[in-house]
Amino acid sequence: MRRRFTALLAMLLLLLSVNISAKDVLPIEGVIVSGGMVTGLTGAAAEAEELFIPARSGGRAVEIIYRIKSDKVKSIVLPDTVKTIYEGAFTGCPNLESINLAGVTSIYSRAFEGCSALTNIGNGNRLLRGCYVGDRAFAGTGLHSLILDRSLGPDSGGSGAFEGCENLNRLSITSGVSIIDAGAFAGNTSLEYVCMPQSLDRLSDGAFSGCTGLRTVVFPIKNVVIEDDGTPIFADCPNLTIVGMAGTTAETYARTHGIPFIPSVIPVTSVSTMVASASCTATVTINGTDIPAYTVDGSVYVGENVIKCFGITCDWNRPTRSTLITIPEGMTFSVSLNTNPEPYDIGIFSSDTVFYRDGFRIPAFNVGNGESIIDINALAGEKLY
Repeated sequence: MRRRFTALLAMLLLLLSVNISAKDVLPIEGVIVSGGMVTGLTGAAAEAEELFIPARSGGRAVEIIYRIKSDKVKSIVLPDTVKTIYEGAFTGCPNLESINLAGVTSIYSRAFEGCSALTNIGNGNRLLRGCYVGDRAFAGTGLHSLILDRSLGPDSGGSGAFEGCENLNRLSITSGVSIIDAGAFAGNTSLEYVCMPQSLDRLSDGAFSGCTGLRTVVFPIKNVVIEDDGTPIFADCPNLTIVGMAGTTAETYARTHGIPFIPSVIPVTSVSTMVASASCTATVTINGTDIPAYTVDGSVYVGENVIKCFGITCDWNRPTRSTLITIPEGMTFSVSLNTNPEPYDIGIFSSDTVFYRDGFRIPAFNVGNGESIIDINALAGEKLY
């Protein structure tokens, strides 16, 4: 009898432990589901700060979030079954801070518009590749960082998709992106550096207008269609410098709009402390993304403002006039060299600013416009070419 009682007690304790450990997958009472679609909250769910959406209800999978309105909720856990976020679904959640969208395939217009507290959308703030992002889907959110892994174009929504995200200061655009639609990142005043991928084919009106903090935009080493029929793409970006291949649409756009342009090639002219020479055109690849580079007296250099796009930190110390460079773990570098560059004059200026990596001084030059260029071999800590 005692053995049987002990067995029953052990089973009861096991069931209790399972219930406790599984609480993260159990819905809070009050999540209203109809036809596989969450349509609202009531009771305990309407008052909860942490909300768990059920994977199944009424015998079918929960696949759509149609509407959730709560000024209490801060965190929402979605099951893997949820694939669609309906238009305006979370606009009534001003205090929402975190939701994991890693498995979501469609996010419709205004889904999170005005969720100013939202900083975490899961998966390192990287949406599923191929995920549909509708117009103004994340406008006015509190995102600090974003990895953009799909095009924002007319066929996939995206106009003003991340407009007015005033805290967004880290934007990584991957090789999955060929189009950036009108106003996609307009008004992102904290954004300083943007590196466009080699896959980019088209930029639309006002894509980065009103990004008053924007300092450097790196264009791919090819011609990009720049649609500028309405609001200029970089309107009200007073501190901007464009880096790109000489002779491409990036240079034409910069010259036409009075934006400082730094070319990716420095030609052979004469040996002096003021004018550098180049023997070849170079392309540097950092974490799989191609960026233009300078070639100075046979050595390859990349821009200080450009490398910040990849999370490399450059800590400036004013009293010592030195910059300490820190490279994130796992970062990869490569260099390709091409002969017969097109001539292009740009000055190299003397400077008393010095750069350090791992306690060692590394080669760097000043090219004006507040831009310094740094030896890529020293930056990578190895010989790349």
